[in-house]
Amino acid sequence: MAIMNHRVTYSLDERTRERIAKLAEHWQVSQAEVVRRSIAEAEAAVARERPDPVALLEALHAHGLGLDPKTAKTYVAPGSGGPQTLEGQVICLDTNYLIMGLAPGSDESRRLIAWARAGEALIAPAVVWYEFLCGPVTAAQIAVARAFLQEIVAIDERCAIEAARLFSFAGRTRRLRVDALIAGTAIALNASLATRNRADFQLFVAHGLQLIPE
Repeated sequence: MAIMNHRVTYSLDERTRERIAKLAEHWQVSQAEVVRRSIAEAEAAVARERPDPVALLEALHAHGLGLDPKTAKTYVAPGSGGPQTLEGQVICLDTNYLIMGLAPGSDESRRLIAWARAGEALIAPAVVWYEFLCGPVTAAQIAVARAFLQEIVAIDERCAIEAARLFSFAGRTRRLRVDALIAGTAIALNASLATRNRADFQLFVAHGLQLIPE
């Protein structure tokens, strides 16, 4: 049983209070333990409701609904590398990873599957999700890509500060403004960036960006 060492106060309706008391009596535990068990079960239920991204991606590919690899490659820079897990690191995905992840047999698809099966936390900055949605992508492809993402990260003050810092270090080159925003978000969240466009992002490594090894 967990050690209860945080005292908090909540207001409950009478019916809920009675239900907690009855469960505590039935289980022969404290009312605090009843609340702890209920929260644990609620979290497990949420996890069960979340779709399996790997199953969705494999079904998309099996039905020929993924992105054609040749078409997908016209939008992104070349890249390479096989599946690799990162032992619990948060992984920030660049737009080209989401695009190529939908292409059957691509390195990005294999990596996304490996990371999802390993329980890695995958995120994408809002600007990446915007670029991905500009497509063209289908509703089914959007649903699969979204299932892989634990969070779509809004650009907050921390991200903006880091992005502006990187943009200045990069010589204020206009074509790198979005890249600086993506890299700045990854740095602000202490995440490693997965991208095929390593050449441009390599500029930011000296200033705190971590890139996924090829």
